[in-house]
Amino acid sequence: MKIAFTGDLFLGGDLLDCKDCATIKIQEFNEADIRVCNLEQGSGNNHEILDKSTVTAPLKSLLFLRKNKFNIVSLANNHIHDKGIVGFEQKIKFFQDNAIKFTGGGKNIHEAAKAVKLGDEYFLLSFCTFGKSYLRKVQVASSSEYGVNPLTFEQVKESLDKLPKQAKVILMVHWGRENVWLPPVSDISFAKQILELEKIHSIIGSHSHRVQGVLKHQDKQAWFSLGNFLFPNFFMQPRTQIIYPETPPKKYHKTKEYHPVFSLTYKMWKWSNRISLLLTFDTESGNFEKIFVKQHKYKPQVEKLNKTTSFFLTIWFNMLSFFLYLPRFLYSPLEFLWQKWLACVRYFNILVFYIFKEKKFFSILKL
Repeated sequence: MKIAFTGDLFLGGDLLDCKDCATIKIQEFNEADIRVCNLEQGSGNNHEILDKSTVTAPLKSLLFLRKNKFNIVSLANNHIHDKGIVGFEQKIKFFQDNAIKFTGGGKNIHEAAKAVKLGDEYFLLSFCTFGKSYLRKVQVASSSEYGVNPLTFEQVKESLDKLPKQAKVILMVHWGRENVWLPPVSDISFAKQILELEKIHSIIGSHSHRVQGVLKHQDKQAWFSLGNFLFPNFFMQPRTQIIYPETPPKKYHKTKEYHPVFSLTYKMWKWSNRISLLLTFDTESGNFEKIFVKQHKYKPQVEKLNKTTSFFLTIWFNMLSFFLYLPRFLYSPLEFLWQKWLACVRYFNILVFYIFKEKKFFSILKL
C-alpha cells in the first residue's frame, strides 16, 4: 500500500476561482492508495471573525478534498478553529458525510486524540504545539470543549498506550517557528525523545511554511517540516483577515510577507514558501520516498520540480539535515543567528511595503 503525505493545505484564496483546473499534477500523488494532508484553515459558512490572524475559507472549499481523493486530514494546527465552534461543527459534519477520516482535532479531547488506522498495523496520530511565543491562540481540546490534540510527551504516550501492542504509529505534528529553515533546538530534543518510544515509527512536521531537514534517530525518522503543499495566494483586509471580494479593484497592493495591512492587499508567496516535500510511504517496506514539488507563482497548481532544480534542492535539504546533528552548543547559536537574520530581512521587506506602497510609515507605530 502506498500512502502520500503532503505539507500544509489551504483550499481558499485563488483556488476558489480556479474552474476545472488540473491543480495537482503529480503522478505519485494521484496513484497513491491513501492521501493525507494537514488542513491549515478554518472552514464554515458562518461569519464569525476571531481576534487573531485567520486563515479561512467557505465550507464549499472542502469539496477539493473529495475531488482529489484525500482520505485523511490532520486538524492539529493553529488555524483549524478560525471559524469558531459553528465552523468547526460544519467541517466535522462534512468529513463524516464524505467518508473523510480526521485526527488531531475534534469536539472534545477524546475525539481529537483518536488515531486513524492506515493499514498493515500502521496508525496515524496528530498533535499541535501550544502555549509558545511562536504558536499562540491555539484552542486545545478538553473533556467538554472542542479543539486540537495538544503536543506533550504525556499526551503522546497516553495515546500510544491505547493502541495495540504491535502498532506502528506515524505522528503528524504542528510545531516550531514560521518561515525559518531550522527548527528550535527544543524540538530536536523532543523529537529524539518521541522516536525512542517503542510504537513510534516516524514523525512528519508542519507549520514552518518551509521545507526543513530530516533527523534519523534509532533507525527512525523525524521530518521536521514538509512546507506548503498548496497554499494559494489570497486577499487580506485590515489587519490580517482573509477576505473574498466579489469584485476586486483594478489596483491593490501586493506583499510577499504576512503582516498587518491598512487596505485591501494581495498576499503572494515567496519561492521558498512554494517549495515543498511530498512523502510517499510504502507500508510493505516501511520506507519513505521524498519528492520535491512546487506551487506555481500565480496559479493554485502543484507539480514536480525538474531534475536540475531537484538536484540542487537535494543538496540544500541534506545540508539542513546535517545541521540537525550538530551538538547543542553549535546548533543553538546557528539557529539563533539564522532566525534573527531572516527576521531582519522580513521586517525590512515589511517596512519597505509600508513606506513605498501603503505610505503609512507613522501608522505602523500604532500596531
